Amino acid sequence: MAGQLNNLASLLLATNHHVEAEALMRRAIAISEQSLGSDRSDMAIYLNNLAQLLQHTGRLSEAEVSIRRNLAILELCSSDWVPEPALGCNYSQF
Repeated sequence: MAGQLNNLASLLLATNHHVEAEALMRRAIAISEQSLGSDRSDMAIYLNNLAQLLQHTGRLSEAEVSIRRNLAILELCSSDWVPEPALGCNYSQF
């Protein structure tokens, strides 16, 4: 469910429905944290998307927090850090 919420949020972001998109992104993050834990590659994707929204709306300090969480997850997912969100993570765990 978190993945579908994130997909809808990305669509809403693309159509400039920022408030709705942010609410769905935060819901996707909460669902993922509760059901799967906070160190999974899907969480890194959700955090990256939220950071993009926050950056787009000028909330740079909040965006930085999301980006730093994203990077921490990526470092846990992969010993060979890749500069693209979640590319270094093992998706076979899903």
